Amino acid sequence: ARRAALQSQPVARKNPRVILRPDEPWLLELDDDTFGALCAAVLCPLDPRGAGRLASCCRALRERLRAPLAALQAENRGVRSLCAKAGSTCAALLVATRLVWGQRSLKPI
Repeated sequence: ARRAALQSQPVARKNPRVILRPDEPWLLELDDDTFGALCAAVLCPLDPRGAGRLASCCRALRERLRAPLAALQAENRGVRSLCAKAGSTCAALLVATRLVWGQRSLKPI
């Protein structure tokens, strides 16, 4: 009985604006096109931590995000490699307002 009572309570995450209710699985009920558009907007190759946090919300969501997360991981490796060649980091690019990559050899090694 205690477990059922706990599951019906909203779960507050680190971000207080985000409240997940186990009894409202609207995110899992989205059609594939809408879910894909949401993933494209949320999954960032420069900072994949948000995608990991989203996937950790529940097992069903983690299963549905398996393929997009695999693609994101590959994109993130490429982005980190490009940043290393350019002498920068992903974190620096996230906050950059201007990129100066002139005089850098960005050809494959």
